Amino acid sequence: YLLGISHVDPIKYKISFARFLNKYRNNLPDIDFDFPHYMRDEVFLKLFQKWGNKVARISNHNYYHEKSALRESLRRNGIHKFISKYDINREIKSYSKEFQDKIHHTQKELEGKFRGFSLHCGGIIYFPDGVPEENIVYSNNHSILSQVNYNKDDVSINKNFKIDILSSRGLSQLYYCKSFQKINFYENLGDCKTIQLLCSGNNIGITLAETPLMRKALLLVKPKTILDVAICLSIIRPAAKDAKKEFEMGQYKNNNIIFDDDIIFVISKLLNCDEELADKFRRDYCKDKQESINIIESYLSKKHPIMKKKIKKILNNLRKYGFCKSHALSYAQLVWQLAYQKAHYPHKFWRATLKNVVSCYRPWVHLYEAKCVNVTIETKQKNKSIYALHRNKNVTLENGQLNQLKKYGYWNMKTDDFFGNCYYFQSNGYYIFKGLIAASRTLNYKYKKLVLFVGIGKNKYIEVVISNFNNFDSRKVIVKGKGKLINHLYGTHECYGRNIVFI
Repeated sequence: YLLGISHVDPIKYKISFARFLNKYRNNLPDIDFDFPHYMRDEVFLKLFQKWGNKVARISNHNYYHEKSALRESLRRNGIHKFISKYDINREIKSYSKEFQDKIHHTQKELEGKFRGFSLHCGGIIYFPDGVPEENIVYSNNHSILSQVNYNKDDVSINKNFKIDILSSRGLSQLYYCKSFQKINFYENLGDCKTIQLLCSGNNIGITLAETPLMRKALLLVKPKTILDVAICLSIIRPAAKDAKKEFEMGQYKNNNIIFDDDIIFVISKLLNCDEELADKFRRDYCKDKQESINIIESYLSKKHPIMKKKIKKILNNLRKYGFCKSHALSYAQLVWQLAYQKAHYPHKFWRATLKNVVSCYRPWVHLYEAKCVNVTIETKQKNKSIYALHRNKNVTLENGQLNQLKKYGYWNMKTDDFFGNCYYFQSNGYYIFKGLIAASRTLNYKYKKLVLFVGIGKNKYIEVVISNFNNFDSRKVIVKGKGKLINHLYGTHECYGRNIVFI
């Protein structure tokens, strides 16, 4: 923070240094550096120019899972043609029973076995005496740095020093918004228009915070500060599985989210020990080390039952969320500045977004939201080669919006009118709708449900939760049907598969 590398004030936000480094740690901490994504190759080149063969990129160790094992089984059993994911089950059923059994037997044998190495997105390690030849992975990754067969767990065991070079499209987006001027992450805090935008869930286009699930978190938490945004961002971590349930059901409470760092102060006060020892107990508790758990339990037994229950809940939440506060706050600072740009300079914001961002939504979403502020698709095509532009001419020759939408993922947006014949109205206790599918995901909490985020008009979206549905074909672009509004805040409609039609 004092060097200006991080913009998160550890004093203001109570971030313990022990969380990062202390005498009880048996491995080295990671250091993450975020760069605009367009500088990624330049950063790796600079590393190579300065340290040559003393720096290498690490690998991911990939294993066969159900789907990859099935495809490999088909190949090993002589089926080498391309089979779409939509047709694979139908293709297998067309074979004889004996051959089907053989395919599934090979699949089961493959599941869990090592598949191969892939290049880690940004992890690099330093070898003082040069990269060991025996650890180099020879692949076609086209990286200027060597790739070694260590994964992040090997790095931890071998006590290598690891840095993550992270390419951030969000930083690129913000630099474009600000015409590449220096970014001040402390300005615009408390801005009313920014707060209003975030509290309304108007998050589409805001990198790191634009998913439908993040929209729910923003609507529920109503963020007014950087810390509030950081709390919303905590649900993006895989460890936050249980937290996601609470956001889905609208059960957020001010005291039911806790960052990794905060537990250090709780344990330090409970055991009357320093922060370093408290962090050791925190790590042990997460790893179910019984000796440390017993010590904590013995101290808890001396507390009043109400206090004991409260601390116990905090410790359980530690396992639920597992999100580093400094990461969440640094991302929250970026989100806040992007939200400010969207609130005050929407035209510049959407030009930067189309230029830099790869959306989690279907292609039409960003293109249409940009069109609503008079940023056209030509903005996205501006720097394309004449050959790429020629290919895109086919879009203008398609007959009908629906055919264009199915083929290209968007339609000719000559005006900011929404896609034709979409509707949403109430009748006999039900809401009748027809809209464009913006995003989809599956919930598996108790019963399997399909969740769709659906555009029904200009800047208007609803959530549709479908029970008792058959396999969803992601090539479908329109959904229509009826359902009951079960959550006014989120705009969530519960439907049954029999009342839904996909186009």
